[in-house]
Amino acid sequence: MKTLDINFFQFIILLGSFQAIIFSLIIFISKKYNSRANIFLGLVVFCTGMSILQHMAIDAEYWEEDNVFRKLYIPLHWLILPFVYIHINEFLYKNALKSTSTYILIGTFFIVSFIHIVHFFLLTRTQEIAELPDHYDHSLLLFTDILSFAFNGIVLFFLVKKMNMYLENSKHTSKLAKKKIQTYKRIIVLATICISLGAVTLGIIAASDIDPTFMIYPFFILLSSCIYWVGYVGVNKVEFGRSADEKERTGSSTGAVMFGKVQQYITSEAHYLNSEISLETIAGKFGITPGYLSKLINQHTNSHFNDYINQQRVEAAKKMMLDSEFFHYTIESIGLESGFKSKSNFYTSFKKFTGQTPNQFRKQKKKS
Repeated sequence: MKTLDINFFQFIILLGSFQAIIFSLIIFISKKYNSRANIFLGLVVFCTGMSILQHMAIDAEYWEEDNVFRKLYIPLHWLILPFVYIHINEFLYKNALKSTSTYILIGTFFIVSFIHIVHFFLLTRTQEIAELPDHYDHSLLLFTDILSFAFNGIVLFFLVKKMNMYLENSKHTSKLAKKKIQTYKRIIVLATICISLGAVTLGIIAASDIDPTFMIYPFFILLSSCIYWVGYVGVNKVEFGRSADEKERTGSSTGAVMFGKVQQYITSEAHYLNSEISLETIAGKFGITPGYLSKLINQHTNSHFNDYINQQRVEAAKKMMLDSEFFHYTIESIGLESGFKSKSNFYTSFKKFTGQTPNQFRKQKKKS
């Protein structure tokens, strides 16, 4: 490796990529933005920043000709639009994609990466690393890049289709819901411009002997500048919009209706018996944020989520201990049947809500 000698345009592009990586790391470690949708948004920004950084390391000749990373090349741009798709799906529908869709979206990156690796090792059997083609040479790497633009175009098509279906089928047709979709569509328009510019640039490079150095700068500068907008809108404006949308539903009647549905799901349908139940899973089930669900439970039960769930489990355990069908069960087994993950958690919760240990309760009821 050697010292980095860059021009003004390269400096602007590198600055954008470094800030993108820092921004994504903040999303990953910040509790404020800790949601599945935001994690995938962070992955979008991270992959974009790393992909640009990789290209600039090659363009600025930071890596020597015999550097493995310069010649191998990791096609991170194959992950950017798939992560955008998953992020928007998580935000709109509050649930994970079907495994088949996920495999198709993410699997293409691993397939292309495998092709690159095989191509690299086959060439190294007959050539020195320094003699292998660079990313912008007329080689497999350049043409798989061109193919990636077609793939990303298909992803964008199905993404727009998904958002239109959401607007047509969802009950959340408030002005805020529509505004959020329009925000995403503006992001997609920008992504389409980037993809079109990149495809034209690579097409010209592939069809001619023009030096690609300055041709790729407009594409990367546009991509670098839009990173901030995508991140800001995705994390702040969209999250704010979702919170505001929920404030529309915090009226006493609407909140009571929502809590009634949640209560039926937890108690009547006995989902409290599931030891893996959480604030996030229930919120996702009803298309609301965990914070809003927590407020509903506090407002209507005067207790926190964990206490509310554990109280239901304790009541279930008490009924089991009074049922002859469970007389041969140990106390620990009844705790597990009631949804508690451990003996200590069961004993602590039981004592908290009854003033007795499970053993004391069982002995007392047997005497009476």
